[in-house]
Amino acid sequence: MEANLRAARRLRDLAVQLSLTPAQLALGWVLRPRGAPFAIPGSRDGERVRANAAAAEVVLPPSALRELDELLTKAPIVGARHTAAMLARTGL
Repeated sequence: MEANLRAARRLRDLAVQLSLTPAQLALGWVLRPRGAPFAIPGSRDGERVRANAAAAEVVLPPSALRELDELLTKAPIVGARHTAAMLARTGL
């Protein structure tokens, strides 16, 4: 769990450096060229919907892309993403 928290802190710090929210950074990385054809971010309210939509305009500098790629290869996320109860609700 500590490894995941360190990775989350690095992502948060990089987002702050780029004047982005962590969600915008993640979406900008996923949506970059060669990335996912689409992303479906969750949102609790209209403000987050607007912030997430703004991520479509994010152009990450090469240094940020390198840092994200390095972070995700050198510090892979470990552990289960959901509890057993949550997974049972999804049907996966």
